[in-house]
Amino acid sequence: MVDLGRNDISDQGNNTIRNNDNGNFQVYNNTGYTVNAYNNIWDYQTALEIDAHIYDNEEGSMGEVYFDPWITENPINHPPIANAGDAQTVHAGSIVNLDGSYSLDSDGNYPLTYLWEIVSKPQTSLAILSDPTTVSPTFTVDQPGNYIIELVVADNLGLSSEPAQVQISTINSPPVSDAGPDQAVLIIGSIIQLDGTQSWDDDGDPITYYWNIIEKPAGSNAVLNNQNISTPEFIVDVYGEYKIELIVNDSWTSSNSDQIVISFNNVKPLADAGNNQSYLTTEIVYLDGSSSSDENNDILNYIWSIASKPEGSESLIDAQNIINPTFVPDMVGEYVITLIVNDGELESDPSSITVSVLSRLTVVSETLQEGIQTINQLPLESLKNSNMANTLTNKLNTILLKVDQGNYVDAENQLTNDLLKKTDGCANSGTPDKNDWITDCESQNQIYTLIIQSIDLLNDLINGLAKQIANEAKIVPKTFYLYQNYPNPFNPSTSIKYDLPKSTNVRIVIYNQLGKEIETIINKNQNAGGYTIEYSGINLSSGIYFYRITAGEFRDTKKLIFLK
Repeated sequence: MVDLGRNDISDQGNNTIRNNDNGNFQVYNNTGYTVNAYNNIWDYQTALEIDAHIYDNEEGSMGEVYFDPWITENPINHPPIANAGDAQTVHAGSIVNLDGSYSLDSDGNYPLTYLWEIVSKPQTSLAILSDPTTVSPTFTVDQPGNYIIELVVADNLGLSSEPAQVQISTINSPPVSDAGPDQAVLIIGSIIQLDGTQSWDDDGDPITYYWNIIEKPAGSNAVLNNQNISTPEFIVDVYGEYKIELIVNDSWTSSNSDQIVISFNNVKPLADAGNNQSYLTTEIVYLDGSSSSDENNDILNYIWSIASKPEGSESLIDAQNIINPTFVPDMVGEYVITLIVNDGELESDPSSITVSVLSRLTVVSETLQEGIQTINQLPLESLKNSNMANTLTNKLNTILLKVDQGNYVDAENQLTNDLLKKTDGCANSGTPDKNDWITDCESQNQIYTLIIQSIDLLNDLINGLAKQIANEAKIVPKTFYLYQNYPNPFNPSTSIKYDLPKSTNVRIVIYNQLGKEIETIINKNQNAGGYTIEYSGINLSSGIYFYRITAGEFRDTKKLIFLK
């Protein structure tokens, strides 16, 4: 029994039982409409017994109000948890793709908002983030050295996380430890095989292992047969729970600790939200949680959420509690989808995927999408770490959005200086090298070929060699379209592109965050075609601004950031 006392409570459907300060409670539905009153509802069981038929005192039956098992007294909002991704080692001049998609909120108060900041960089560096408020911003490493990037996320109630940091270095990055999944055990005397083989180092340096049993049941004498190999063993000798820690070292620095639980009790399940994907707006996105699992073979419950979506999007998952729900993206941009599974007692850690949503398909974007599909089909044993498939496809999703925005230079830079260097060992020397993420040549060559094709197509666009072919459809665009300005953030100038399918008057205006008109860039009749305007922010103060196009009945607004 949960004593409701004299407090308001609510269920997951946002229905509310409100205390009237006289020992009686009033039932409200999730739109605030009074559904019924009850006297002396003091415990959780009574709430369950009376939920079947709710009656309005004057107008008769109002149907059912469901109070589920998560009714809580005085629910507390917990801060979300920021995750800034893994450390990376890159060459000076490279564009780095940051990844906050593994940030989470235990209360499900989504969508999250993101705020990134470069808190430390080489003294002469002028590096800035492409957009510090997106889930996956980029920046150019313009000087050798170490860059420390900080991420803070906030839930939809405005509560902020503690900051999380990630290091981007041209010198060395710490390795990543992976102690494997939690394990269930049934019989005393069982031999437990640990597996740290999924640990890795972004520089390709050899790593050493240090395992430790940091907690074990009272009276246990369990010890590891070897603390310094990738797959040690130990014997469970007492009923209870064992907590194991793994740290790896690359001779220069150590990883963070990764911990797992070996238990005779219930072990939390493992969520798997599937693979990263790419679609066009209004296409149906199919989600798949069928690879989620439970060590105890318990039946799983599913909780899907859209953790992040483009500003202004109203997209919703159609059924959050089934294995294979769908949703329809209504805006161009990046969507982060999170899955948590529950075995009736314990919740899993969240599993997240990203979905890039494009305005249109080109030869380049179709080639990159083929790359995502090919990586998603690779056997996990062909990767240095099983999480690398989603990391690679998340990078491709970021590149797809750059191509969709017309940012061909950044897209080509990221392919050449990031993804290509993780997939080119077999092409260069006939065998995978230490920096390759795909560790067999047959699989690696499939991805390498698609990356090279994409780079060649982008270079054709950049150099104008394929201008007639690539822009043939743009001579008379089929639709109105306003592109994201580039670069963004910018100083001192940026390019604003737009398409006109017919002749019309075009007006583009800059506004500040309060909606005050700052400057009119253009206001004149123009023929059908594609246009680019160079805009100088020399008279602006640092901050966030908006540019709005009005072309006949077409209107669109996008955000630009000026940094002095």
